[in-house]
Amino acid sequence: MARVRTMMPRRCSIIRAALGTALMIAAGSCAAPPKPQLAPRMPPPLVVAPPAPPLSPPAQAGGWDELPVIEGGWHYDATQRRARFIDDSGRERASLACSAPGRSMRLAIAGDSAAATTLLTSAGTNEIALASGTAELGINDIELDRIAFSRGRFGLRSAQLLVLPVQAEIGRVIEDCRD
Repeated sequence: MARVRTMMPRRCSIIRAALGTALMIAAGSCAAPPKPQLAPRMPPPLVVAPPAPPLSPPAQAGGWDELPVIEGGWHYDATQRRARFIDDSGRERASLACSAPGRSMRLAIAGDSAAATTLLTSAGTNEIALASGTAELGINDIELDRIAFSRGRFGLRSAQLLVLPVQAEIGRVIEDCRD
């Protein structure tokens, strides 16, 4: 029996140690596991759509009457009863000619094949039909007076925009054709 007594304290200490370990494990498992550190949440990147291409050329800040006139001048030919606008490079851009048999004026826009042009004057705008870059205007058509008396410039807008100066040659060809 003496043997039993010596084993007992040893067995008790093993049991106590095992029980203590079990209690420590149980106590440790009751605590919540530490939460992992999350990086601060970044806002999603902004998706910027590319701008839509313009449907038409951007409008000028001002009107057509604030655009610069094409450099050059009107030249009057009395024998042909015609005024031609020649730009600084020597190219003819537009002309007004008297058609004696039809008693009309022919407005021609060089290099323009549009079906119509918009006449822009200080008195207003009007669409004029074109055939191969040429319009026939009656000799007493109000548009001729609007061109001649426009304030410093007039414009022709079709396939291109021409802003031309108003000079005495325009009025002269119109008056010569009306006489």
